[in-house]
Amino acid sequence: MMSLDKTKYGISEEFIERVMESAAGFLNHEKLDQLLGLFQKESEKHIFTRDSESNLLRIISSLYDMRSFLSDAINYPHHIEILVAVAVNSNYLCDIIVRNPEYLYQIFDTDYLNKPIFQENLSTELDEGTGKFKTFNSKLNYIKGFKRRYLLKIGLTDILFNSDVQNVTQSLSYLAKNIACKLFALCFEQIEEKYSIKCSSNYCIVALGKLGGNELNYSSDIDLIIFYDKDETFERINKEYHEILTEAIHLFVQSSNAVTDKGFIYRVDFRLRPDGRNSPLCRSITDYFRYYETRGEDWERQMLIKLGYCGGSKLLYNEFFNFIQGFVYNSLITKSIATKVMKMKENIEKKNSSEMNVKLFSGGIRDIEFSVQTLQLINGARVKKIRNPNTLESIELLMESELLTESEGEIFKSAYYFYRKTEHYLQLMNDIQTHTLPSSEDMLLKLSSYLGFETISQFQTALESHRNNVREIYLSIVNIVDSDKEASNDLSEISFSEVNKANRNFAYLEKGTGLLGQKEFDSRTIELFSDIKGTFIKRLNESLDPDKTLENFTKIILLVPIKSIWYSELKNNWFLDAVLQNCEFNQRGIDLLIQNKSLLDLLLSRQIFRKEILSSGTIKDVNKVQLILSVNYAIKLIEPSELSKALSDWVIDKIKLIVANNNISEKFFVAGLGSCGSREMGLGSDVDLLVISENTDGSAKIQNIFQRVLEDFRKELKPIQVDFRLRPEGKRSQLVWDIGGYSDYIKKRILPWELQSITKIRFIEGNKKLFEKFVELAAEKVDSLEPEYLLNNVRGIYKKYHSENLLSANEQTNLKKVKGGLFDIDYTLQYLIIQNPHLFRLCLGKTLQEKGELIRETNPGLEGLAELLENHS
Repeated sequence: MMSLDKTKYGISEEFIERVMESAAGFLNHEKLDQLLGLFQKESEKHIFTRDSESNLLRIISSLYDMRSFLSDAINYPHHIEILVAVAVNSNYLCDIIVRNPEYLYQIFDTDYLNKPIFQENLSTELDEGTGKFKTFNSKLNYIKGFKRRYLLKIGLTDILFNSDVQNVTQSLSYLAKNIACKLFALCFEQIEEKYSIKCSSNYCIVALGKLGGNELNYSSDIDLIIFYDKDETFERINKEYHEILTEAIHLFVQSSNAVTDKGFIYRVDFRLRPDGRNSPLCRSITDYFRYYETRGEDWERQMLIKLGYCGGSKLLYNEFFNFIQGFVYNSLITKSIATKVMKMKENIEKKNSSEMNVKLFSGGIRDIEFSVQTLQLINGARVKKIRNPNTLESIELLMESELLTESEGEIFKSAYYFYRKTEHYLQLMNDIQTHTLPSSEDMLLKLSSYLGFETISQFQTALESHRNNVREIYLSIVNIVDSDKEASNDLSEISFSEVNKANRNFAYLEKGTGLLGQKEFDSRTIELFSDIKGTFIKRLNESLDPDKTLENFTKIILLVPIKSIWYSELKNNWFLDAVLQNCEFNQRGIDLLIQNKSLLDLLLSRQIFRKEILSSGTIKDVNKVQLILSVNYAIKLIEPSELSKALSDWVIDKIKLIVANNNISEKFFVAGLGSCGSREMGLGSDVDLLVISENTDGSAKIQNIFQRVLEDFRKELKPIQVDFRLRPEGKRSQLVWDIGGYSDYIKKRILPWELQSITKIRFIEGNKKLFEKFVELAAEKVDSLEPEYLLNNVRGIYKKYHSENLLSANEQTNLKKVKGGLFDIDYTLQYLIIQNPHLFRLCLGKTLQEKGELIRETNPGLEGLAELLENHS
């Protein structure tokens, strides 16, 4: 027996005795001495502790034929090299061998051990292996064994330094992707079999995070999202495709995450899907496109850099990948993204106060990843070659593109290898998801030795150097201060009547915060609002009615589908002022926008602010006309008289067109009365029309024609009210009167107030001579009126009007109805006009101001007329 050095880390007497017992009777003294010498030699290469020795004994004791192993080990020393390396460095791999000792001779085969892992080979082997089993559970158990076998191969090449970090993480990723793809396919088949259906729709599984970048750890979760091309309905079982797919996802998660006596597969996470854990597990690819297009956030851009195909339809994946490139690598992304990345990392570091976490601490793995991703986001639209999900490959590409210097790139790569090797060692030791350096001195010494350091102090010095170097580069990349400072969100100085409501509205505008506190806006939209926030608050503070202004502005933003486009346009201060003035002074315009969201584009395009827009004849919709005029009036681009004239002329032209389209053969005319006739329409005005025909011998025919025409008027001019209510006898009489009947009515029964209304008549369409004949009949009647009769009648109507239009307390500012208001001015002028048939003829269809000038010329000494006209203005 050879003499052994019984040091702290040498082979124990117990181990020697156990080997001797096993070798008794088939190994002579010389062979036994040689065997123990090999164990001793290998143990001296490592920090060989009691735990290591215990692992080694567990492995040897689990072997089906220990004697054969001991004999072979003398001839093949690398067998002992492998066992000692596993026993020292990985309790996890040791457990795999003890559980499946049949794997041992496979890993003793150096050709097998060092053979690269390819996705296609894994897929084929999985298909063939699962195909040998019939039940779902037996297939699951095969997959678990398949994973253990390949993890042993990958882990051992890692421990023996036969494979670098890049190959190890890639192999782990290939293994996980193939297993996830196969497992999901099996789960989906189970659901199809359950309902006896066959789906024609396609799904796609997308890998994210480390799996998407082909840089998986030994104990990483696998981050996935899933979508489909189209929904289909299965009427027999009353289900749709998305329900079938969701059920398959639940089975997949349960099957993968569940821990049984056969182990578990992977911890699967779908939380990175659009809208997170509270959203459906799967949606159509169109839904995903819509989400990223309208609400995708900057952190999701960063996340989607690490996008990779996992399973399902490759065509569907390619469609998704091509769309996502435009979202992730957007030319509108500015250097301000770096500030957001820095803030995100600061929050991570605040939550992780540990200085032992190589992933999250300052200068750790996250600093490298975030630096790389920041450079990709800022430059990826311009430099397409840097679009890569793998960190190490991206560092190389950034160096080639001169976005990282050679020195910076080498520092990142060296630190990344160092950190990932450390992670892998810690995770292989006990199969736990950890990134934290051990506090145990023995464990720290093992780690230091494994990484090639003679002492813990040397390891710690190297660690500190990597941290400092990485942090310095990270800060040089992300510590870019954007020139636009964030405006203060201070509403306290604004005199809101309803403060809580104002705060809720502002919270929505700023971040899309809803009633339940959920944030709906993406980071891009939030950033754009911050650009206008200071000016917005300043304008609210200057507003006479900040409550109304803020409320109406919020209503607009609630309506628009893509908030970011509006916020971007509102960075133009003139446009922002114009919109806010309308929110404060143009309730009718805001109501029109709410009732018809399509009008929002007219406002956003700013075509609405061109005074000549109506004269082009391209605007056919009355709502657009009212919106254009009200918006321009609110910002004082047009005067009240211009609004009235433009609206009246548009309505008159519309009436002409409708009449012409009806191809009426009878001789008639259509005339406007009231504000339409005098071209003084306001946004709330009705349209009063008068229709007179030459004769009504075919009474039913002409009535039916104009009943249809009236319906066309109402349809085309809605919401403006249109009626023929100023005809003789009012609504009780026939719709159309002939000139003879009207002549008799004017001579015998017409009242002065009706003659007053005729002062606002304007010919619109039809027979002009018939219209002139009607006007002459009215003028002759004016000439025949007795002054006393006229005065008494006008006074009576005036008193009746005000008695029927008594104002309530909140209507005291109604400028039309109040005594001394617009009605009184108009009524007075009409009274003056119908005292003189010549003046009556001159004033027909004129505006109030034009009538005033004609009255002044006819009655030069009339007192108070100037004041009357000035008050109207």
